[in-house]
This record gives sequence, structure tokens and C-alpha cells, in this order.
Amino acid sequence: SIVDGLYGVANEPGGTATFQRYKVFGNDKQIKIAGKTGTAQVVEMRDGKNISDLYMHKDHAWFVAFADIDNPEILVAVLHKHGGHGASGASPYVFNAIKLYYKMYKGMKFNENIILRNLSASDAED
Repeated sequence: SIVDGLYGVANEPGGTATFQRYKVFGNDKQIKIAGKTGTAQVVEMRDGKNISDLYMHKDHAWFVAFADIDNPEILVAVLHKHGGHGASGASPYVFNAIKLYYKMYKGMKFNENIILRNLSASDAED
């Protein structure tokens, strides 16, 4: 389904925001987040690279996500002007906004040490 695909963007191998996937727990419950990354090209590319490294020529980053996939309550969209790629330039803001929503409006308590990137087994050994 579409929801499964959006969940996979941020949580499954091959998803465009997989390296940014966060396991967000509040009150010992995982908040399952699904979303979509995007990048809006600002300047012409040649040979797969932007023709300029100037800040004003960096691509725009966006990410839109909703939570929880089992009972959607919030949708957040971030467009980070000249932020680069959606996964690195916009998704961290979305994850933090969703966490803040659950903290403020649902009274969830978060252990900051548990809100970590979901590392693969090989990453955890390093």
C-alpha cells in the first residue's frame, strides 16, 4: 500500500531517508513515522554535478511525514531552502516537530538517550 511505501522511505533498507531513520519512543511506545523526501534542483547540472558550489545555488530539501501510521494524528512538511537533500536537510526537523507534538499535546515523556538513529547491526559493533 502507499502507507507501507511511505513507511519504507524512512525505515527500510533502500529508503531515501533510511540513514536518517529514527526510532522515536515516548512512554515506552514507538511512534511509527512515514514520509517522503524530495530535492528541488536550483541550478543546472553538468556531468551529474551542480555548476556552482555557492550557498544560493544549493538545491532545496523537503520532507513530509505523518505519525503514527496506525493512528495518524499529525502531518509535518518542511522545505529547507538551499538545504541540499531531503533526508539530510529537512527530515531531522520533521522528526523533532513530531516528537514535540507528542510531548506537548499527548503528554508523552521521552528519554533523550533512546531517540537515536536506528543503526544496523554492523554499525552498532563499531
